[in-house]
Amino acid sequence: MNGFLIELTPVLDSLGWAILHSLWQISLAAGLVFLFYKITNPQHAKQRYLFSGAMMIVCLLAFTFTFGWYLPIEKMDSFSKVEYAPANTEFSELAFAETVVWSEIPSTISTSISGWLSQYTQWISLAWAIGFLIYAFKYSIAFSMTMRLRNVGITEVEKEWQQRMNHLIHAANANSNTQLKYSKLINSPLTIGFFKPLILVPLGFLASLPPEQVEAVLLHEIAHIKRHDYLINLIQTTIKTIFFYHPGIRYISTKIDVEREHLCDDFAIEMTDDPTSLAKALGFLQLQLLTNQNSFAMNSNQRNHPFLSRLKRLFG
Repeated sequence: MNGFLIELTPVLDSLGWAILHSLWQISLAAGLVFLFYKITNPQHAKQRYLFSGAMMIVCLLAFTFTFGWYLPIEKMDSFSKVEYAPANTEFSELAFAETVVWSEIPSTISTSISGWLSQYTQWISLAWAIGFLIYAFKYSIAFSMTMRLRNVGITEVEKEWQQRMNHLIHAANANSNTQLKYSKLINSPLTIGFFKPLILVPLGFLASLPPEQVEAVLLHEIAHIKRHDYLINLIQTTIKTIFFYHPGIRYISTKIDVEREHLCDDFAIEMTDDPTSLAKALGFLQLQLLTNQNSFAMNSNQRNHPFLSRLKRLFG
């Protein structure tokens, strides 16, 4: 057991250093996202989405690189040993001594800080592992609750709407395995699954709005399927779990979520050429959420996006 812990020590040290460096790395990435949003127009959802997603991936790559950098690796003798030619004059000896003294001052400070932090890297790693397991368990529960929606409390939609759905999927060139069903456990439409996507709508939703508004909402959900957002969101959640301790990663992730919805809104408008229908449908959904705040769906579908901000964006 002791031997195993000794072998694990370098890994814990490297992980601890990767976590410490991620504090400034993610802060820098979040700052760049903030600045990018300041200089871009809200209508440029695609550019914002891609930049935010790229920054999240960069954070993960930087974390991985830092972890590998601090792993103990045997250095080549040519890099670990430096030989100096003997000095020929008293002047050169004095100049060399002064150069060494001044060059070692920053190195001494850096070494002192590194030595102090190295006392805590293993504890930082252990604390991270505990937090990671807690958040992984939390997201696993949320995932299982979402998967439960596929089989619990669902009913078939009217044949007419299933045919309309098939037509919309064909027009959008999306996954032909997509199904549309009612669910009594939700109060706003959502999409589940990747290989066999399932679009769920609340009971009575298809009859509570004019057909053009319903189609606008369904096209929004079809856009999620066409863009593979369900799979991308799983990757995004994994990165959020790794960096659970940093508010910067949550900031970037929130921006990605918002721009994802904007992109799907844009797709629905492009397909219908009718922003008013989508806007009215969003207004209806906002009202439904406000009047059903204690429902199970509010916690399970994780789709509480700011409808009002989306309405403002739709109309510039």
